[in-house]
Amino acid sequence: MSTIKALKTIAQAAKQLKGPTQYHMLGLLTDDMHRETDVVKEAVKRLPRDVREQREFRLLVACQMSMKKEILPADKWTKLEQDIEYLQPYLDMVTKEQQAKKKWDDY
Repeated sequence: MSTIKALKTIAQAAKQLKGPTQYHMLGLLTDDMHRETDVVKEAVKRLPRDVREQREFRLLVACQMSMKKEILPADKWTKLEQDIEYLQPYLDMVTKEQQAKKKWDDY
């Protein structure tokens, strides 16, 4: 019985996690939600131009919708399959470079 109860709990949690979040309802991706730190700014500069322009467009649309206190129509929401980590490899690269620079400066 405890196994069945555990499976039901896991299934309920999975349903909740798969549901859209507020930023998905605004058309944003998870990587669009990073705070504007120096690392994020540098990572964004390194993005390919088309990816950077898509990010800027998503942020602009989200700002407009937020100001109107509206969300996008459901067919325009970001689907979980579309929510890829496009910025994370660049964030990792910048962080490693900054750590190496700090290590070199401390030497």
